[in-house]
Amino acid sequence: MRTTILAALLVGASLALCAQTMSPPATAAVNPAAVVTREQLEQRLTELKAGKEQAIANVNAFEGAIQETLRWLDELDKASTEKPTAPAPTENNK
Repeated sequence: MRTTILAALLVGASLALCAQTMSPPATAAVNPAAVVTREQLEQRLTELKAGKEQAIANVNAFEGAIQETLRWLDELDKASTEKPTAPAPTENNK
């Protein structure tokens, strides 16, 4: 669930950035088709898809790191609640 939300936020932020960088100034009365070519849009789409894949990979890496950290915290909690046991008798300490 967290992964899906984070991925959606990253994609939304990327789309917002794309809209900001590719749109003409608000004061200009220019035909958008004359400013951005089809090839530029296709290149941008390719870049966005690659960015999306990288963002998903980053989210997965974070999720793995979080899971590992939680596991180590659990191990620490278990170790701190266990009572130390006396070592088994040996020939030297009988």
